Amino acid sequence: MAAGVAASPQAQAALAQNRAIKRTLGRYSGPEFFVQQAATVNTAPVLVRPVPVGEAVAGLKGVLRMRVVIATANMTTVAAEAIASYVNRIFINGASAKFGQQTLWDCSGGTLFAWPRIFQNRDNSLYIGSTAATYTRINVASGTGVLGVPNTTPAATFGNTGTYDIEIHYDIPFVPVLGSSQRLNQLAYALRAEDWPNGLNVQFFFGDQNSFGTIGTATFTFTAFGSASGTPVMNVYTNTVLLNDLRSSHPSAVMIRQEQPAVQAVTAQGNNILFITPTRQRLMNILMKTGTTLGGSVPNVSFGVLSDFIVGNVLLRFNGTTPRNFQDWWAQKEYYGLQFESTIPGGYAPISFIEASNFNAALDATKLPPGADFTLLASVLTTGATQQVFLTQEYAIGDPQTRLPGQPA
Repeated sequence: MAAGVAASPQAQAALAQNRAIKRTLGRYSGPEFFVQQAATVNTAPVLVRPVPVGEAVAGLKGVLRMRVVIATANMTTVAAEAIASYVNRIFINGASAKFGQQTLWDCSGGTLFAWPRIFQNRDNSLYIGSTAATYTRINVASGTGVLGVPNTTPAATFGNTGTYDIEIHYDIPFVPVLGSSQRLNQLAYALRAEDWPNGLNVQFFFGDQNSFGTIGTATFTFTAFGSASGTPVMNVYTNTVLLNDLRSSHPSAVMIRQEQPAVQAVTAQGNNILFITPTRQRLMNILMKTGTTLGGSVPNVSFGVLSDFIVGNVLLRFNGTTPRNFQDWWAQKEYYGLQFESTIPGGYAPISFIEASNFNAALDATKLPPGADFTLLASVLTTGATQQVFLTQEYAIGDPQTRLPGQPA
């Protein structure tokens, strides 16, 4: 455009929109301290906290620190989900002014620990050492697909007699977990104080030594991190985002993640086993976890072994169509691993509709007619009394579209 020549109204509008995009991208901030709670064995305290005013919460971060002393004898077997399984269950709910009572998270600590690793290259962190000054991150070799203690038999890492100072991080997102290029689209899911006037109820269900595996004759003492006294502690932080002008110009939505066991028993070989009837909302992902359990009541169940050899072909039926039909568990895992640029851990396999990082591609089941078929079926390849399949649904309630200032609804 020549100097001194006024821009056309169309060019001016485009320039204004470009500036609006830059101004309203939001600035992420965190972690900011939210609450501290004693993580005493076999307790489940309810933490009621307000959503920070003036900010939007993209998620929480839980950091559990404790010392575990194993004495008398080595453990018999260390579970696949140790030490994340010390948190038997995470439960977060609240009353939304727009959507009513909602449960944002309800799943096991093992699944929560694994969640980021399914959908991105970076996983949560687990540190263990013989003293607080010498501990190291032991699950750094994420390419192996190992999430917890990298052994299923007792070793010096954890399980033998000794003193272990432990720090474990749990990322608890309220927005979809996808690549950084999708940050703008994620903002619609961040929780705002005006939408959650009564705050959130955050509840961790803490386990005990049996959460770690088969203990045999070993004895356990739980104390504060780096100390021979005190109690384990869970610190919770908020990951916030500043919405600026975007705060009043985008419709809020809410992400729900809820875990449940397969509807039909999976302890014997069979075909077309009903795993789940998904919720009729905007379905983004279903995460399957398969293996053998240590026992415990639903949903406080720990997996002793995570296995990729229990489930075969997987079929999702949707009102006379089959939007997902996987004939091979391994092919399914490899496909999604490439899509999400991740090495999906052993025993886990997702079924996704947003692998292209397009939230609008979620499977919309809100308009399904009554009686329409919406089921997830699969074959079970092996037989075992403790075999189990857990499924976590991730779906959205509300319109996830983000509209820039001045854009029509």
